[in-house]
Amino acid sequence: MVRGRPGRRHTEAYTTTGLEGIPAWFLRLARLFNQTIMEGTVPQQWKTAAITPLPKVPRPTKPSEFRSISVTPVLSRSLEKYVVRHHIYPALHDPPPQLNFEDQYQSINQSINRL
Repeated sequence: MVRGRPGRRHTEAYTTTGLEGIPAWFLRLARLFNQTIMEGTVPQQWKTAAITPLPKVPRPTKPSEFRSISVTPVLSRSLEKYVVRHHIYPALHDPPPQLNFEDQYQSINQSINRL
């Protein structure tokens, strides 16, 4: 059983920074990211998004007159960015520069065809 110092909250014993300055929560997060990558599975909570409809016109009457704004979990976006930068781009040999959608689509298709 882990016990904190007298007068400290119980949760602080689990979040105390070690001598190297790395907080315990960061190590747990790193372990979760590594496990997710090694197993190839993403926690179900990371697959959900909050979708907010925003009107495209002043007085929308049809569903097509809305655009959806999707907010995904921060951990999901962080892991996705890591995987793209450290696994997908290196597999494509050269990370593409910031491209518009059509250029990026063609670039990725050409890279996949090379594989």
